[in-house]
Amino acid sequence: MEADKDNANPTIINPSDLPSRRRSAPTAKRPGIFDALAPAYPSLADPLSSPEASSDSASSSDEEREEIDEQEVYDLISTISDPEHPLSLGSLGVVKLDDILILPPTSPRSRISTVRVLITPTTSACSLTTVIGLGVKVRLVNALPPRFRVDVRIKEGTSRTADEVNKQLGDKERVAAAMENRSLVNVVNTMLATCE
Repeated sequence: MEADKDNANPTIINPSDLPSRRRSAPTAKRPGIFDALAPAYPSLADPLSSPEASSDSASSSDEEREEIDEQEVYDLISTISDPEHPLSLGSLGVVKLDDILILPPTSPRSRISTVRVLITPTTSACSLTTVIGLGVKVRLVNALPPRFRVDVRIKEGTSRTADEVNKQLGDKERVAAAMENRSLVNVVNTMLATCE
């Protein structure tokens, strides 16, 4: 089985070393043995204590659109499983935070931004580069709002077939035709099943 793999011994990054906003959120503090003795005072910053605060936040959320940054895009795609190894693309270093770029709209009248993701295959001879790129593209197209155009490419100099794969991933008709192939759809669905 191991002989069938393009890279039977890939470099694996420890999941605790991967960048993630999910882990940076403050965790709930465990109550100490003396916490029950201290009186609990209501917070002045509590939005429920002021009716004006709750109505202002509701009206401003309608006017503002949620901004999406590179970290959020990384969090969406780093948990995709590799089709060849039982590991995530983030832990294999196939997708990296530094290789994600969000480009603003190209004209003042356009509202469409571009999310560009560069993929680094585990070997330069990886035969599943197109499948991995397709999985990343499908994940982002399904998860991001329609105001984002998704551009997935193979990082220059990391694959012998980068030009061919980039041409395939950049062609809407080829991507649509690939997603009509039942066996390819099953592989992509298996990859995306591990997404959080």
